Amino acid sequence: MNTRIDQHDVFALTPSGHFIFDLTKDTYELSGLTGGRLTSSPTTTTLPNPVPRFVVTVDLHTDPAFQPGTKAYTRFRWTLDNILNAPAEFALTCIDPQTGAEPAQWHNRLPAAWSPERIDMPAPTWTTTSPTTLGAPFFTQLNSKVARQLPEIFRDRAQEIFEWLGLYYHESPRIAETDRSRQSSISHYQVPKPHQSGVALTLSYSGFLSPYTVLAFYRQLPHLIRKWNESVIDRQDPKAQPAWAALSVWGFKDAPVSYGLKQRNVLSSGENDYSLLLGPDNEGVLYQVCDILDEYS
Repeated sequence: MNTRIDQHDVFALTPSGHFIFDLTKDTYELSGLTGGRLTSSPTTTTLPNPVPRFVVTVDLHTDPAFQPGTKAYTRFRWTLDNILNAPAEFALTCIDPQTGAEPAQWHNRLPAAWSPERIDMPAPTWTTTSPTTLGAPFFTQLNSKVARQLPEIFRDRAQEIFEWLGLYYHESPRIAETDRSRQSSISHYQVPKPHQSGVALTLSYSGFLSPYTVLAFYRQLPHLIRKWNESVIDRQDPKAQPAWAALSVWGFKDAPVSYGLKQRNVLSSGENDYSLLLGPDNEGVLYQVCDILDEYS
């Protein structure tokens, strides 16, 4: 927390038990740990002071070499105590993988040096927007059949809706039904066709969310879509199109690890952002936002 992957030593502890160290050259050489140079290290860029980066990954869960009592573990522990001993701020959570619940008082089992007052996060907050009338694209050509048989059409349609979704999140007037600049030289943007006037509602949840919390939200989407479609049937509106929903998640800035424990490019913000779109037929699209220099890309 509160570090930058292009300037500082950054650490991450993953749910799989991997300890990720994204280090400057000086820290890496002092640590004596075995790792590798970051493939997207900005040594060949036009930055005024390019700083090479090095990544060390320690598997604390399944690697027998790092079990307590082994030479590798002893060396690793010595490095933490004597080299990488500057205070570091972590955001931690503990979730039962079976129930998704947070065990009571789990933070009381942390080492004495880890004061709970220092790691408490602000309580998550809900915000809800008023329903907005806008030009909404149909959730068409975004299913597994089109993806298999017409991959180019599927990709183009997915990109169009993702662009529209970005404009919606930024409250752009370009997608409002009352916007007239789309018919002028001010803006050439057009809402993806086919589309019609529709109503959109946003629920925002801010805070430190675990993957299980996100999964719980995603599982609610089919229920929300079904309820909306049932209300359309009750209104007997022949022009209404089936509803679809999107779940977008913004990760922490300057995260040292990307999807699949892959290396992160240090020249971008380092967020692991993604969006899940779910249509009325319970088929969806997953968007993962990656920098072109990320190893995962």
